[in-house]
Amino acid sequence: MRSVDRPARPPAPSEHGATKNTGESPVAGCLQGLSAVFPAPTQGRVYNFLNGGKDAYAAERALGKALKKIFPGISEVTRENRLCVNERVPGYLAEEGFRQYLDLGCGMPDEPLLHRAVQGVVPGARVAYMDHDPTVLVHARSAYGSWPGLTVVEADVWDIDGLLRHPDLRELIDLDQPAVVVAGAVLHFAPDETVKRVVDDLAAGLAAGSVLVLSHVTDDGVAEEDAAKAKELYEKYVSPIYLRSKEEIQDLLGDRRMIAGLCRTYELLPQHPDDVALARNVEGAPHFYAGIVELSPGPERGMAVSAARREGTATHRRGMR
Repeated sequence: MRSVDRPARPPAPSEHGATKNTGESPVAGCLQGLSAVFPAPTQGRVYNFLNGGKDAYAAERALGKALKKIFPGISEVTRENRLCVNERVPGYLAEEGFRQYLDLGCGMPDEPLLHRAVQGVVPGARVAYMDHDPTVLVHARSAYGSWPGLTVVEADVWDIDGLLRHPDLRELIDLDQPAVVVAGAVLHFAPDETVKRVVDDLAAGLAAGSVLVLSHVTDDGVAEEDAAKAKELYEKYVSPIYLRSKEEIQDLLGDRRMIAGLCRTYELLPQHPDDVALARNVEGAPHFYAGIVELSPGPERGMAVSAARREGTATHRRGMR
């Protein structure tokens, strides 16, 4: 992921060590002293904290707590997002015959793990995890280093040409064969022109029939004031974030065929009707839109997602946990 500047120092504490009574919201208390903490928060470790992970530093915990004060249900949303793009959808695509997976901006190695989902269906499936965050790379290499069919690549996810020329990637992934690119909770950290270029470069650099699995945060249905607070926190302490509407996300993809989606993550290949009911109970928090996009036309795979599967009434095989 992209490197970020050291954040500005927040207001000084009072002589007793508590935040001065300036009428600030409880969110400000979570961030007290945040800029004095090293290293600065990163996208991947904030996401790790929100998902209940244990690898976040003090900076990510502070920012994550501030986000939870704005959106009390945000952790349920981020966990459902990871379940969707790391397990349900890759597992479905493995059933459809895909054997190669590229995880852009993989983040910390939290459950569910993408390679378990696909190798539980196709034991010979190959997965390339990619990130730019040094801490993520250390954890990922420790977790995945000896696992067959996996590699961890240090790469800038916005530089697709450089990524596809990386020797570690090319050693594992056959670029002449279709692949699945997973961009879970990644594209909302880039402006429109960058996202469009990434999608175009993936379509040009990968074999015909390759697909993109994406999830993208949205402010649809979120109070304007709350969305503004969250954007301010990310821009001040991490990096700019782009909360796009469904129509804006679709526009980034051009006229490419949408195999499934674009819909809320809990509506994409749900495994049981209760999955949808439980996720819909989270109100007021940003949700993710998710979908499966054909990057360029390829061999017909008959990947028409059945109505039963869309509605969560069909049984879907889970990867080994």
